[in-house]
Amino acid sequence: MGAKSVQELSMNGQELPQNYIYKDSDGGIFDASLPIMEIPIIDIALITSPSSSKEELEKLRSALSFWGCFQAMNHGIEKTFLDKVREVTKQFFALPQEKKLEYTREDGGIEGYGNDMIVLENQTLDWTDRLYLSVSPKDQRQLKYWPENPETFREILHQYTEKTEVMIEIMSNGIFKSPMHRVVTNRERERISLAMFFTPNSDREIEPVNGLADETRPRLYKKVKDYCSFYFQYYQRGLRPIEAAMI
Repeated sequence: MGAKSVQELSMNGQELPQNYIYKDSDGGIFDASLPIMEIPIIDIALITSPSSSKEELEKLRSALSFWGCFQAMNHGIEKTFLDKVREVTKQFFALPQEKKLEYTREDGGIEGYGNDMIVLENQTLDWTDRLYLSVSPKDQRQLKYWPENPETFREILHQYTEKTEVMIEIMSNGIFKSPMHRVVTNRERERISLAMFFTPNSDREIEPVNGLADETRPRLYKKVKDYCSFYFQYYQRGLRPIEAAMI
């Protein structure tokens, strides 16, 4: 992490440092001329209903095959609880910088507070500060990185973890897409995202599920192990980590 956080640079109105600018790339450009498309909405309650599950599952398959993402409704997580999740997140990032630095990630590590890991000379950084925490399995949590301020942070994050689950591209042999995550910055206000990543254990191998590769759809991905270890190496180079698993 540099001398100043992204949040500090933004609040002070300083000129954007060169190491935050993507050059010779459309990665940070928003084309306003493109038509606005509505993200698919999936009703989780309809999936569990025998009378409507077939139609809603087909919508889900379509969303994952062509978009790689969707907006879920009736997912069972109460709005009041999600408001609590957002609030403790905002409270943490609103703390004085010296308080947040108590949870700074170590060099070469993933977990903790800070910016991108530096893996390349002259690496372009994301315009973001992040708090990265491993939440599962519970016995592998590094609580030294879990904020104790606000006081309810740890308990709310624990509850949120228990309420979430997710699908992946390699196992579906490319049928379900893993999209490139991009964010448009806003000059007027901050943006907060709460992302949940699901990765297999480092000693587990993942590959396309049997039956999803045949003569008409050849196998697209090789068997890979410890996917998380090279995920960040590819990500920090501006490459899609999924490419490392392609045949």
